[in-house]
Amino acid sequence: MKRIAILILSGVVLSLNIYAQKVRFGITADPKLNWVNSMETKVLGNTLLPSINYGLMIERFFTDNYAFSTGLSIDHLSSKIRCTDTFNVKISGKSDSLMPSSTYDIRSNYLKIPLGLKLLTREIGYFRIYADIAFVPEILLRSTIYSKDEKLGDFQKETSLINLSYQFALGIEYSLGGTTSIHAGLIYSNGFSDITRFDDDKVMTNNMGLRLGLIF
Repeated sequence: MKRIAILILSGVVLSLNIYAQKVRFGITADPKLNWVNSMETKVLGNTLLPSINYGLMIERFFTDNYAFSTGLSIDHLSSKIRCTDTFNVKISGKSDSLMPSSTYDIRSNYLKIPLGLKLLTREIGYFRIYADIAFVPEILLRSTIYSKDEKLGDFQKETSLINLSYQFALGIEYSLGGTTSIHAGLIYSNGFSDITRFDDDKVMTNNMGLRLGLIF
């Protein structure tokens, strides 16, 4: 999966190369708080857990104030769930069960490839205000389950390969001179696909946090 994602990003970069004068690259980090929602009552998840996303961002401008935004980043998500029913699962390839009234922490790493639209104001002194709206597919890299900080084992067989969400970011850019600038803002992500493979429930992840970065 890592090779596929690298090939996709390479294709995007190559396709944008002829418009290099309208393309910006940068690095970004999103410290955030993550929680889960479920469609049924068999899995509860109202606990906030710290998570972080970091990686490369790419912006291709088609006017002075509008750009297509994408990138490639590693998203670390921690999701705490409490079961109200028994779930038969596979942990490290072996049959196991998640027990009622027990709390578990699913820690997953994803390869994140946002596909969005960024809107910016004209410069106000050294500042510009931006809004970024994106559809975000994520590819699962690794998933581990814990109980009371004790590692139970690999949980990839019970974690969905693809996580889908949409996100909204609002913030400011501050010019450091030339094409270099720093940016800071708030970001909210709302998942709408099931992060688990449980038969009797649908569990979705949500998060909110800061967006910090450097644009070259």
